[in-house]
Amino acid sequence: MEVYYLDKEIAEWREEIKRIRESALPKGVRFGSLSGSGKHQDMVAEAASMIADIERKIKKKLLELEMARSEIIHYIMDIDDCQTRLIFKLRCLDHMTWNEVADKVGGMNSEYSVKKRFYRYLEKCS
Repeated sequence: MEVYYLDKEIAEWREEIKRIRESALPKGVRFGSLSGSGKHQDMVAEAASMIADIERKIKKKLLELEMARSEIIHYIMDIDDCQTRLIFKLRCLDHMTWNEVADKVGGMNSEYSVKKRFYRYLEKCS
């Protein structure tokens, strides 16, 4: 779940950058196109500072995400059964719903059966 929420958090920070850019500029003006002094330039400078801070946060979160994904990949690769490995990959790395996992795995698997297989494996390993 950590990977899922890190992905969501990064997406939210990227949306925040968009909101900052849109709110700091008058309509029709793009970053880098303002010159001189005044209210708009101050707003742009403040927005640029906020964006730089957020981009640093995003880079840090991307590193966390990469490390978490790496741990998950190692865990999944140690699963002996190929179908169980696929279920874990689809659910944990691709963030698919149980129904989507069942469809992708195929073989008459249901949402319930892939979910049960996932949790049985976790129980077995704990």
